[in-house]
Amino acid sequence: PAIAPEVLLSLNIFVDRHHPSVHGGKSRDAFSLWSLFNNTSSKPGEKLLRSWFARPSLDLEVLSQRQESIAFVISRQELLPQWKT
Repeated sequence: PAIAPEVLLSLNIFVDRHHPSVHGGKSRDAFSLWSLFNNTSSKPGEKLLRSWFARPSLDLEVLSQRQESIAFVISRQELLPQWKT
């Protein structure tokens, strides 16, 4: 289940700032928990990580799989340049 927008705002998970004159009306992530952890290098990776932040799981198996996925990528950083292409 997704977290209510009010909760995301209160916890400063995602915070947008608007700079219409600089960014053509688009919003950018301001200082938030999301901006601290989002070091993704691909749009699919960013989308997946954002979904994890927006819909955290209480299922220990799901959480374990997520941790294993992150540990896999971290342990193979020498492959990151290949994954970015």
